[in-house]
Amino acid sequence: MARAVGGLITTLLVLALLGAVVYGAVVLARGDGAVDGPERRRDDDALAVLDRRYARGELDDEEYERRRQRLTGN
Repeated sequence: MARAVGGLITTLLVLALLGAVVYGAVVLARGDGAVDGPERRRDDDALAVLDRRYARGELDDEEYERRRQRLTGN
């Protein structure tokens, strides 16, 4: 009985380790910036986000200009 429980625990630990490896591979492959850290995120500043949202049509001209002026101080 003790051998069966030990084998079960070992199997569960191996599966947990494999799951962690697969999860890490998915996070790295997804490229969500979590690995790059804050330096990478700074490059994606507020103006770039604003420009992308405007290009996708999420903002109208008036809203885009208002937000751009607020960000640039002009």
